[in-house]
Amino acid sequence: MPRGYGQLGCSGFIISDKDGCFVSRQTSAYLDYGEGAFRQVERILKDLVPKSASAKRLKREESKTEEDSQASKKGKEENLTRRVELPPSVGVNSMDDEHKECTDSFNKAFESPSVGNLRDLYNILKSHFDHEEKLMLEFSDDDSDGEFSALYSHKMDHERMLKIAQNELDRLKCTGSK
Repeated sequence: MPRGYGQLGCSGFIISDKDGCFVSRQTSAYLDYGEGAFRQVERILKDLVPKSASAKRLKREESKTEEDSQASKKGKEENLTRRVELPPSVGVNSMDDEHKECTDSFNKAFESPSVGNLRDLYNILKSHFDHEEKLMLEFSDDDSDGEFSALYSHKMDHERMLKIAQNELDRLKCTGSK
């Protein structure tokens, strides 16, 4: 692994300095903190950038971060225009088809929020995640099944997403929403 960073998936990043010493064993998870998780990584990496880096480059990055922050706030305020984009092909037709189905279901839930659409989304995600984990287990070169394996990290991301959806379904059920 290159020195300076390592990915744990949507659960955050591990970051090391140029000598391979850990600076952060796990940053905030994107699924829990959204764009704020990336801002945390950027702050950590900014401190690791050699002091000889040009001030102009740093200023441009800070300006971009501020623009991203303002765009994120605007996006939250204009939630009605929220859409999920289809991810790039993973080279497996069945997975690409499922990713399209998941994307379409997310967008349907955003466009027409209802318990039924959220329940449909949950079921589609659950089915997709089960299939994806089965394929990862079957075709992975990683013999590790420990908590730092790619499969384990991916499963934890899946569980977290399903828990978010289930908690919302439970909340809506308690309020009597349709």
